[in-house]
Amino acid sequence: MPLRVYDHTIRVMTSAVQKAKLGEAEEMAALKRLDEQARRLERVATGPSVEEMIADERERSASYAGRSVFGWE
Repeated sequence: MPLRVYDHTIRVMTSAVQKAKLGEAEEMAALKRLDEQARRLERVATGPSVEEMIADERERSASYAGRSVFGWE
């Protein structure tokens, strides 16, 4: 998994935990579980690079009526 994708995912999930209006102990426990899962995934994750995924998405956008995760292509 590309490092910037990993880092962004962690930021998004951390933000979600913080916005969940949990108490401090619950928030810390949730962040600890998130960290544990992220580290577990990091050890075994494989697959295409972000650039390869974007290229594939662009190639397929015509079959989605010109739409992609980026909007209209």
